[in-house]
Amino acid sequence: MADNEMEALAAVDKALSRISDQAAKNRILKWAIDKHGTELKEETPRPETGNEIPGIAMLDADDKIHLTIRDIKAKSANDAAVRLALVAIRAHEKLTGQQEVSSRKVVVPILKGWRAYDGNTRVALADYRGIQRKGDLLYLDSHARTEADAIIREINDPQVKGNWTPKRQRGKSKRKAKSKVVKKKAKKVRSAQNK
Repeated sequence: MADNEMEALAAVDKALSRISDQAAKNRILKWAIDKHGTELKEETPRPETGNEIPGIAMLDADDKIHLTIRDIKAKSANDAAVRLALVAIRAHEKLTGQQEVSSRKVVVPILKGWRAYDGNTRVALADYRGIQRKGDLLYLDSHARTEADAIIREINDPQVKGNWTPKRQRGKSKRKAKSKVVKKKAKKVRSAQNK
């Protein structure tokens, strides 16, 4: 620690030790924090496991999270979306030490990759109380953290089976191509009838 920091700690300690009322001490500390624009945050240490939660998620070289889950063990698309969001946010927190994660940059791309992002799943996620929102940032309350940890254990349990799998989506280009084929066939039939 720097000398200035040690002097400040000593001065604060000396000043607060003269006050016996705990509520007064709390008011003084709150005033000091408010005045100096500092926010007290509990820092989550980076885990010792490195950059991977086996079978769940890993960080790449750019600290971008990738889920490595093979079966989310969900009952429906809405259940899958909530489970994926919980696991993504919790895994991000465990791997990076940051409680908040970007919805737009992290969670939504994961949901889209699992084909679990549509109007219904957006409503299910918005209605889920454990996922808290601060602008674009998402974080979990304590109950949701516990639930996310339980889901992670469930995902790693080979005895648990899920009913939901991502559906193969039919792209617009395939539909257009199919409609062109149908139109060509109809045109051939009409021209054959006119002859």
